[in-house]
Amino acid sequence: MIDLSKIRKYKITIYDPNGNPSTVYKYVNIETYQEIDESNILNQKVQEIEVNCSNFCSTKIAVDVETITPEKLFLDIFTPSSLAFSLRKLNTSYVGDAIEVRRSSDDSTLDIGFDLNGDLDTSALTTFVGAGDGFVSAWYDQSGFGNDATKIDNSLQPKIVDSGSVLTLNSKACIEFDGVDDFLQFNLATAIRSILLVGVSSGGVTDSYFMRDTLFFSGGLFVTNGDYSLPFLSTLDEHQFYGSLYVDSQNSILSATSQHLLYARRGGGLTTFTTIASNTNTTPIKVQEIIGYNTIQDSNRLLMEENINNYYNIY
Repeated sequence: MIDLSKIRKYKITIYDPNGNPSTVYKYVNIETYQEIDESNILNQKVQEIEVNCSNFCSTKIAVDVETITPEKLFLDIFTPSSLAFSLRKLNTSYVGDAIEVRRSSDDSTLDIGFDLNGDLDTSALTTFVGAGDGFVSAWYDQSGFGNDATKIDNSLQPKIVDSGSVLTLNSKACIEFDGVDDFLQFNLATAIRSILLVGVSSGGVTDSYFMRDTLFFSGGLFVTNGDYSLPFLSTLDEHQFYGSLYVDSQNSILSATSQHLLYARRGGGLTTFTTIASNTNTTPIKVQEIIGYNTIQDSNRLLMEENINNYYNIY
């Protein structure tokens, strides 16, 4: 059976020398780049992409698959990552779901995946949750290492649906941690050197932890005194993310009350993390994406930020 999530329908418009258009359609597997016979699709819906073919191919009866540039997702370009949590699909080869959600009506759970555009399947999400609330019991790691962030205790799970409506940041789904005791925990991620994160903090004078090492509570990636910051301490302990921070592609501190893209990298040594958010000494945060690397990504930073900003439209 064909995995339709890997199939794209290319609508290709070819212009003759007089500028008259004609259209052909190609079904292509974006993982293998092979053309798929339309009869195998059985009229099922797949994502459609439009391609305008310039005059160099105007004399061709059909367009070769090689003339089509398959779309690439973030981790197809910037790989390998050491952890990757997102509410969008990051890797064309990833076949898992985005999150596991628990609904408030009966505490049953369901895996929620992606739609044909690679976005979180909010239709499936709201159908499952209904008029109540939905909470994230697992956020699946798309890096390939399977280091999923989970929380079994219902009372500590962050929210993604409130009274039947999906929580959003800038019109895209987000996960909300209440700043009291919500957090998701994963196996110890060691040797983290670079992190990209999309989210927002409520600000205030209390630290808002986006990521934390529960073995050492003063460490992590956090917002302090209403500004995005890092724990610049005198010792390069493995639990301290000590280094440089870029907010919305600027090496500066900006308001903590708006959606931002963070790029943080550790200048020396290694850092360990075990949680998203924290269950102590924090304020509410909303998160849409966290991608970590065990190498410094300064050389890729601008391209990474461009990719993320093109999707989330942050700045």
